[in-house]
Amino acid sequence: MAIFDSENELLSTLDKYDQLVRDVVSGRLSFSGFLTEYDNFYMSYALDGHESGPEDRVLLSRHEDRIAVHREIWETVLSGLASDEDAAKDCIVWPDVLAVRKLWPG
Repeated sequence: MAIFDSENELLSTLDKYDQLVRDVVSGRLSFSGFLTEYDNFYMSYALDGHESGPEDRVLLSRHEDRIAVHREIWETVLSGLASDEDAAKDCIVWPDVLAVRKLWPG
């Protein structure tokens, strides 16, 4: 199954989400706004290749350096967010923009 119609589509998608990361890191976008716009980008676009055919896997491999930060955001920030039910518990630690800043190489 092809996730991206072309390499240009993958690159423009990465450009869009890279910019969201830049914006939250610089303070131009609130963390709440970032969560709304960024959503679950890494998993929604199956950037881990789990839904990819051979052509997409080649594209993902070719651009794995650009994808890596989005994997890290997913693994260390977004996957740590709590459900509303869990958020009511005292033991929850909320990831925030500082966690994203640590991951962004730029």
